[in-house]
Amino acid sequence: MIMYAVPTPGDILWQDLNETALNHDVQVDHDEEVVIGTADELANFFRDLDGPGQSFPIVEFLEWIQEYKIV
Repeated sequence: MIMYAVPTPGDILWQDLNETALNHDVQVDHDEEVVIGTADELANFFRDLDGPGQSFPIVEFLEWIQEYKIV
């Protein structure tokens, strides 16, 4: 299973990040300001943060997270 550590969105409250993380099985590291999870978990997490009614750019997201792969 490939894991990624992507930067946290700067415009979201920490409390909202934590609540959303609980629903998507991702970890929020506040010290490093990253969200850690698999590609699917992170996509669902960020899609949820994006909110309803917006089209989530999944292809671009999957390309973007490649530079944050944990090896």
